[in-house]
This record gives sequence, C-alpha cells and structure tokens, in this order.
Amino acid sequence: MEFRHLRYFLAVAETLSFTSAAKKLGIAQPPLSTQIKQLETQIGQPLFYRSSRKVTLTEAGLLLSREASAILEQADLLSAKMADLRDGRGTGLSIGITEDLATLALAKILRKFMKKHRGVRCDIRFHRTGPREFSNGFDVMIVDRSEIGNAEALDLGPAPIYLAVCRKHRLADKESIEPNDIIGEHLLQSPPGFLSLAESLILSGNPQLSSRFSVERVKGGTNERIWRAEAGLGVTIISEGEATRAGVTTGKFTPEGGVIRPILVYRDKQNHPGVAALLSHFTEVLTL
Repeated sequence: MEFRHLRYFLAVAETLSFTSAAKKLGIAQPPLSTQIKQLETQIGQPLFYRSSRKVTLTEAGLLLSREASAILEQADLLSAKMADLRDGRGTGLSIGITEDLATLALAKILRKFMKKHRGVRCDIRFHRTGPREFSNGFDVMIVDRSEIGNAEALDLGPAPIYLAVCRKHRLADKESIEPNDIIGEHLLQSPPGFLSLAESLILSGNPQLSSRFSVERVKGGTNERIWRAEAGLGVTIISEGEATRAGVTTGKFTPEGGVIRPILVYRDKQNHPGVAALLSHFTEVLTL
C-alpha cells in the first residue's frame, strides 16, 4: 500500500465520484479507477459500492477513510519536519561578530537570511576581538583572518579601515590615506588592551610610526573618539561599520597601509543544518 493509493482513495471517498475525484487530482478517470482496483486487490475486499447512479463506501471503505486521513496527516507532518531539519528551521544558531566587522552590509545579509529562514533562532553576540577557538559556544564567527588560526572558513572579501577627522582637517578631502599621513597628528586611541581591530591592524602593521605622533588614550570608547575627532581634537582610526554609522568625515587607508580581512568561521557544518543554511546564504550573496 502506497501513499499515492491512499490519496487517490480519499479523493474518491470525499467526492463519492470517480469523475470529480479525477478532476481534483488532475488525472484521467481510467488510471484512477485502475489505482483504486489495485488498492482493493491488496486489501482483499471492495472499498466502494458502485452503481450507475452513485458510489458509496463499504464498511471497509469507511474504516480506511478514517485511518488513511490520519496516516497521510502524519506523513505530511513528518515530511515538513524533515524539510525544517534540512533547511535549519527550528534550530538555534549562535553567531559571534567582531565589533569592527558589524557593517550595514553585513546587517542586510543577516536580515535576509533570517527572513528566508524564519525558523532559525539566531543569537547574535558582539565581541571586541575574535576568540581564537569556539570556546564561547559560537556555531559561527565573523572575524578578521588575523584573529584565528587555520579553522575552516569562508572568505568574505576585504573591508577598508578609515581615519576619522574634522571637516576642516588637512586630510578631510583626501580619499586615500597612507599610514605616514598621520605623522605629527594627535591620535585619539583606545586604552592599552582595548584597541579595536582597526587600530591594531594599522598600528601593528606600521610600527615605525609609533613615536612620530602624539597619543591620547580615550577611555570613553569609540563614540567618544569619533566625537573628539569631529570636534577637531585629534584624529582616530575606525572601521567601515563605525564610519558608516557615525557619518563622520573620513579618509580610507590604502590596502597597503592596512585592511581588515573578514572571514566566516564555522564548525559542525555536516551536523548543524543552521550552519549549512547560513554558509549557503553567504556563498549565494558573495557570488552575485
């Protein structure tokens, strides 16, 4: 007995007409009659009383109509659950993001993913710098390549680093910033141990500059550094995400001067449908 036979049988049982059932199923009447006869042969007794004027259910037909509905309902439910499992719906997905990589473009990509996979419960958490392993319980991390070892990852493409300045600053109209351009400047910098990824990449990548500008440690965080830069109290190094949100006057560091290289690091791709769905989504977006 196949699900197909049960669906055909129920269509006839509901309409009590082979002609109407065939139309409902989108098939011709002779094949439908053949399928019902095959089912009756398997069961070993007739399911319908047939006459020139009407079709009615036999006692066996009445019993099967009640049981077949429940069987098909459970089959459809199981099929839906398997599809949810395959597509990651109904599962939790923990995503860790380095603060400097929280751009509007990334937000749009994740928003589209959550709209497409509404059943995936996304827990998104930000961290100042990326953990070097999945010790924090993340299923997926979006970090800079420099923050993690040789874990399996998807390259998301380079992200520029910016220098925030006031509108009247000598570098305000310069589109491309070289590290040497900040020589002699008053650099607004995060305290030791709290440097952002953007600050770390520019400063560690150009150690010859360390003694060639004055430094002010700003304890109030990125917002205060940007505010002070806008007020003309110095310049500060920020990420693309910070530059976009703040709407501050900026110049972009050349790739040679420093660039963020975001990657999507993941684990349990084979055993976690949510991870597999997110990877597929990012891959599709990146190839557009």
